[in-house]
Amino acid sequence: NLTKSRQTLRQARVLGKAGIALEGRDLDRWILDALQPQGLPSEGDGYIALLDAAERLKCRLSNTEINDEQELTELASSPEMTTPTTLRMNRKRFTQLLEERGLFQLLEELLNQTLRAAEVHGCRRSDLNAVVMVGGGAHLPQLRAWLTSFMSPVPLRTPPPMEAVACGALSLTPGVRILDLLQRGISLRCWDRRSNRHHWHPLFVAGQPWPSSQPFELVLSASAVEQTTTEFVLGEPELEARHEVRLIDGLPQVIERNPNAAEVKERPSPCFKLMLNPPGQPGEDCLKLHFHLDEHAELIMEGEDLRNGSRLERVSLGTVR
Repeated sequence: NLTKSRQTLRQARVLGKAGIALEGRDLDRWILDALQPQGLPSEGDGYIALLDAAERLKCRLSNTEINDEQELTELASSPEMTTPTTLRMNRKRFTQLLEERGLFQLLEELLNQTLRAAEVHGCRRSDLNAVVMVGGGAHLPQLRAWLTSFMSPVPLRTPPPMEAVACGALSLTPGVRILDLLQRGISLRCWDRRSNRHHWHPLFVAGQPWPSSQPFELVLSASAVEQTTTEFVLGEPELEARHEVRLIDGLPQVIERNPNAAEVKERPSPCFKLMLNPPGQPGEDCLKLHFHLDEHAELIMEGEDLRNGSRLERVSLGTVR
């Protein structure tokens, strides 16, 4: 009995969250593309050797002891390459490269999105005591300088970026629960009899915490005569961000979003189909469904057939972020 114990459940809340699919290897590809070595392999072991050399060059350019004009070199070689290739770059050119690719513009957009989400939960920018950078990107002086300038006067704390992640995880003692936030949300395609067309019905929206505290209930009706199956097509609402990262010719590019893009984008994964037995009739309420997000952000669906009371098998419809 822990009702009077101090060992009650503690909870850490995520107040704001934003992200995009861009990693350190993408920066290596940017370096390699900027240097444009001619007549070299674009795939296989030779290409991997070039990327590894670009990564080493990136790490050395992150050394705070070198000046912006000092040119550094890295050698790439493999059995597929007839002769070794030398990659050369200085920090000034590397900084220009990051600016040309739109990295800082993208980061500003993501950080503003995070700060706006935090304000909704009562945490203003002026309430921040400090900003902490973790992960491999924290080694880049360009990112540290940009973040220091953008968040001023909030101080930037730079503990060892890799150790901070491990130490933070170890500090989570048993009994601690973390509530995370959905970055996009998820919607279900439904048939609207009045407009005689499909529309997207939100199940969980961006900024909503997971695991979900209670399931979302939805009643589905048949839309056709003698309908034997119901399809569950999921869609993700488009982010408010004006930029995104796309692979173009194998190279990640920061591009501006189409302002006329659809509000909800259908998921590419195959839709789930559920048999109706007996077949449904137009306007007839057939299914009462319950959707919830578990501790792994899996969208779980359960429910019953309203016509005969039979229970529906529990099914996972995929991960939501």
